[in-house]
Amino acid sequence: MPLMKFFRPLLVGFSLIGLSVLAAADTVQKQIQANYLAMNAAFKKKDIDGYSKFYAADFKAVDGGGKTNDRVHYLSTIKRQMLTASNVELTRQVIECKVTGSQAKVIMHGTFKASVPLDDGKTHKIDQKAVSENIWEKSSKSWMLKSSRVISSAVLIDGKPLKAAPRMGKPTQAGH
Repeated sequence: MPLMKFFRPLLVGFSLIGLSVLAAADTVQKQIQANYLAMNAAFKKKDIDGYSKFYAADFKAVDGGGKTNDRVHYLSTIKRQMLTASNVELTRQVIECKVTGSQAKVIMHGTFKASVPLDDGKTHKIDQKAVSENIWEKSSKSWMLKSSRVISSAVLIDGKPLKAAPRMGKPTQAGH
């Protein structure tokens, strides 16, 4: 029996397996991208419950300086941003998605533009661009964000590069 005749079914089988893995990753990427869009919409509506439903109970976030925050601390920071920010423009785009079992490693590019009151009592224009590595885990219902690590980030305040982390002012009655 010629070797090609012997290996042909194996090659076809491996090709089909490869295609199904790619299709599964594409489906997962679309589901996670839809989650990011829903998170953006919840943020703009100042809906912390709608936003937090995507975060696993044991979620951990690692910022650009290497500091780790748990779910409670991270979401309290998000809530404060929701209450203080106005004129919000948010984007999140999945750049890469690698699925292994029930986990997906996602490289995400995000932008955040808003007017935010800072401790100096003035409202400033914030323009942030970031790339993060996010681990999503499939639960019985949906994909949940398990961890997020900032890979790179650049922040402009009123068009000037950020030198130190700004402190947000207190939320006003109107939420901005």
